[in-house]
Amino acid sequence: MDNRKLDREACLGIYQTIYETTLSVITECELQLSNDGVNYVAQCFYDGVLINGTHELDPNVFTKRAKLDDISSKDLVTLAAMLEGTDFRVDVVQALKRRN
Repeated sequence: MDNRKLDREACLGIYQTIYETTLSVITECELQLSNDGVNYVAQCFYDGVLINGTHELDPNVFTKRAKLDDISSKDLVTLAAMLEGTDFRVDVVQALKRRN
């Protein structure tokens, strides 16, 4: 990739693919997870994408970001298990601890 930024349309397409793949995995595993939970996971992975190890995707493609405060405790437990071994799990565990 050259030094041009990915345009908004390309970034939205990448997010849509990440979201649909995340939803497919969750559905196939028969996990019960709210739309906010699915969005949170997809947004985490979107935020973690680096093109050629240097180019971040546009962080402003979302009209509304999923917030851990809007996700049920039950879903947070599921997310913590799903995200085991990733940096994304830290915020989920901290959100659970704040509720207890």
